[in-house]
Amino acid sequence: GISLELKHLLQWCVDFESLKRINTLVIQYGLQQDVQLVHKLLTVCTATKKMKYASLIFDLTNHLINISGFP
Repeated sequence: GISLELKHLLQWCVDFESLKRINTLVIQYGLQQDVQLVHKLLTVCTATKKMKYASLIFDLTNHLINISGFP
C-alpha cells in the first residue's frame, strides 16, 4: 500500500524538500497514526538536522492521536 511505498521512499530521502513532499502525502492519505512511518519521518528530520520540523511532525501526530481516541 501507500504506507509501504512512503516508507521505502524515506529510506532514500536525503533532502528537506523531499521530506516535506513525503510528509504532505502522509497527511493527505491520513497516515499520521502509522507509528513506523512517523518514526521514519522523524529519523530523516534528525538526519537532515531539521529539528523544528521534527517537533512539528511530532506535535501534529500527537494531537491527532489524542483527538481520535487512539490508545
